[in-house]
Amino acid sequence: MSFLDPEIRPLGDALINQIAAGEVIERPASALKELVENSLDAGATEIDVEVDAGGIERLQVRDNGRGIRRDELALALSRHCTSKIARAEDLEAIASLGFRGEALASLCAVAELTLTSRHHAADTAFAVHCAPGGAISAPEPRPHPPGTTVTVARLFATIPGRRRFLKRPQTELLHVQQLVRRLAFCHPEIGFTLSVDGRRVARYAPARDEVSAARRWRAVFGPEFQRAARPVAAETAQVRIAGWVGGPELASSQIELQYLAVNGRMIRDRQLAHAIRLAYDTLLPPGRYAVYALHLAVPAEALDANVHPAKTEVRFHALRDVHDALYSAVRHALEPAPAAAPMRYELSRPPRRELRAAEAGPVHVPRVPDAAPVAELPALVAPLGRRFVLVRDRRGDGVLDVCGLAVELFARRLRDACAAGPVATRPLLFPPTVQSPALAADEARCAAFATLGLDLSVIGPASLVLRAVPIVLPDVDPQAFAAALGSATEEPSAALRSALTAAFRLPESAAERRSGFERLLAAAAGHGIDAGRHLRELDEAALAQWFETRGPRDP
Repeated sequence: MSFLDPEIRPLGDALINQIAAGEVIERPASALKELVENSLDAGATEIDVEVDAGGIERLQVRDNGRGIRRDELALALSRHCTSKIARAEDLEAIASLGFRGEALASLCAVAELTLTSRHHAADTAFAVHCAPGGAISAPEPRPHPPGTTVTVARLFATIPGRRRFLKRPQTELLHVQQLVRRLAFCHPEIGFTLSVDGRRVARYAPARDEVSAARRWRAVFGPEFQRAARPVAAETAQVRIAGWVGGPELASSQIELQYLAVNGRMIRDRQLAHAIRLAYDTLLPPGRYAVYALHLAVPAEALDANVHPAKTEVRFHALRDVHDALYSAVRHALEPAPAAAPMRYELSRPPRRELRAAEAGPVHVPRVPDAAPVAELPALVAPLGRRFVLVRDRRGDGVLDVCGLAVELFARRLRDACAAGPVATRPLLFPPTVQSPALAADEARCAAFATLGLDLSVIGPASLVLRAVPIVLPDVDPQAFAAALGSATEEPSAALRSALTAAFRLPESAAERRSGFERLLAAAAGHGIDAGRHLRELDEAALAQWFETRGPRDP
């Protein structure tokens, strides 16, 4: 048996650039993102994108920005050469979208790249060319208006293994189109044009006034979202929030329209997504996803954008404050009867100073009570039957009546919904039938249930069908809920709460149970409900006695 004894050796520049390309360039859309961000940092106001075969065979970005000097063209294609930062201190307050100096060099390692640019102070444009992993050519004069054009051809042509992982051109084109829409949302003041295989397919004109802004948002989001989305506008000392959220009626079966940008940069952040999910609470039907387009602006020195090579993630210095502000802003926007407002905002990159509250008419965003988000929630240890859970926090163990808390929250929400007007409802996929001669014969009682968001239709002398329930109703067993309604004798609102108690079930999945538990606590705190009224703290002896006398059954 023999063992390999490899030597430690330095990697060549070509291999280093190919490795960097694997981190930065995943597909044509990720290459496009890097090129457009360079154009935005160069001060472009118009950006034209052209793709052939979904961007696999050819991808071109042309802008009217400042341009690049002749003697800097080769440097622009070299690894870790950038005009965005000069000192380590610059990393503490990054105000540009690109700054690592990796993108163009990485593209040169895996594709043919031609860079043509005319500096705004020059009379002539020059171009350089680089084959995959090859040397950069000498600058040659070319006709070109002020600005820059980057053409990328045959992406991953020299790395067949990577090229095989690309999807079909149609699929890659969908990613390109989605990226352009997201960029158009992030930078409403910039004009974007997208051409596919020589044909212009999209134009996002700059939003300069209310008319052009309405046209812009209709092109980006579609007329339905533009018509029904609810405006979000809030500002605290840590963050400024602007954009729109879709109500439950706009909920989608796919996560397509979830736009979240920070300082003009599209990001993915689990904590911020968590804040938005908490704000929706039980408003979304099962299997449906919220739709939103939200832009956050924070001081550049208050976040770290240098945590991911593709710059799709950021780290906040005050995450809890940003999380709570986002939760409250979205929650406020989702309240009944939101104020109508045109789909426009003027939120570009934040100033390099501390954000202050608006001097005129600030939107107050209260801090979420300590019982709500992220790390300070009591830990769910185990379910105890269908309505109790064992919880643990720094004070010890306790038994929480989750059903009682959910019923109190529902009653509060239903009261608020009734005060705001007709109660919004959601249809049931499989409407259950309830046998109740007394209820079927009582038209006044059925009408009273209807005012509470229950669509009970009589289908026989003793039968009714439950077609819809209040949208604020938690997930329940529909058949058990309908049966409890049919047998209830209390006045309608009390009967509704009793039916919820009878049909309440904890989710079977541990992950869903924990997520639902967190949302419930946060929603209760947001409505000023003290969950402690439904919590019995127990020491070890009291916990054993509780199990002995009640067990994991309902009282």
